[in-house]
Amino acid sequence: MSKIRVTALYSGSKGNSIYIRCGGTSILIDGGKAARTLECALSSAGGNIRDISAIFVTHEHSDHISALEIISKKYHIPVHITEASAVKGVLPMSHLSSVARLHTPIYSERAGEMTVTSFLLSHDSNMCVGYRIDSDDDSVGILTDTGYISDTALAAVSGCKTVVIEANHDVKMLREGRYTYTLKERVLSRAGHLSNDACAAAAVELCRCGAERVLLAHLSEENNLPELARAAVEGALCAAGLSATVLTASPDTATEVQ
Repeated sequence: MSKIRVTALYSGSKGNSIYIRCGGTSILIDGGKAARTLECALSSAGGNIRDISAIFVTHEHSDHISALEIISKKYHIPVHITEASAVKGVLPMSHLSSVARLHTPIYSERAGEMTVTSFLLSHDSNMCVGYRIDSDDDSVGILTDTGYISDTALAAVSGCKTVVIEANHDVKMLREGRYTYTLKERVLSRAGHLSNDACAAAAVELCRCGAERVLLAHLSEENNLPELARAAVEGALCAAGLSATVLTASPDTATEVQ
């Protein structure tokens, strides 16, 4: 069986990286934080940076690419990224630009037994994409950094058995918190980040279409709590007569989806 194993190495406002394995192939989705931090996190999850065959970037913000210039210099791993994101986040970096594989917003790439296919998300970057990863008999959807989930994005990961989805903030915590008004409006906008309630609504639809495991990612350390995010999603699933394994990714330690 070609089971896809998913581990969020860390996920949050300070850095994001997801470790994906299937058969003998390993890839990363994003590479935030410092290169040394990424290598150590990967090692703690049983991986090795030298075994990574490709890195797929969602968008060019620093919490998703800050490790990649040094990683590219040391290991020359191909980095797949949309051309629009590369213009802002990659091409100015000499080592990263040398290994970058530039793509149109919608593209598909083979990685061993996996096929990685992008789809558009709504975020205030030059370009932001999510990814669907398929093997012969397993599937994973990655939907983080988006202000809302369009019907097209929902359809792109419909049927995935595992879904990594953003649960960035609790709306009440955000509105009552210390962020400036401008920053609050940015986070709440359709080009910002997904709230717990919006995540829960999407999780219901995805579980109706076959999702069995839901990993809540990119939680704000300022405007959310893991228990609030889980309660929102689990409550919505229960109300809909559905069930799934619901986990929350940590900003500092690896979280494997079982």
